[in-house]
Amino acid sequence: MISISVRLISRDESMKRRSKRSNELFTVSGILLPMDWDEDGHVTVLALSGIDEKEYQIEVKDKKTELLALLQKEVEVTGLLRERAGNSVIILNNYRMCKRNRKNHDSDRRERR
Repeated sequence: MISISVRLISRDESMKRRSKRSNELFTVSGILLPMDWDEDGHVTVLALSGIDEKEYQIEVKDKKTELLALLQKEVEVTGLLRERAGNSVIILNNYRMCKRNRKNHDSDRRERR
């Protein structure tokens, strides 16, 4: 007799497992938010409140200044999804502003000049 054990896992759990083990790129849209600040009040850590109702810390190498200009805007980020200390972290590969925010962002930048 052969015994087979089957455990059903949710789609989210499956995606997290796949992303943790591979170099597969993960894309999610959401609102870009500050997550932590230094003593002077400068943002040191960014997060994305995703449309999937999850929060992702964004690990940024060279595009942090660009992203700071997009705080409180809807963006789409792509990168490697990792789990660190129980938190979902996206190691940023690329980002883009969602279309409905582009007009408002461009007019906001013109007004500041």
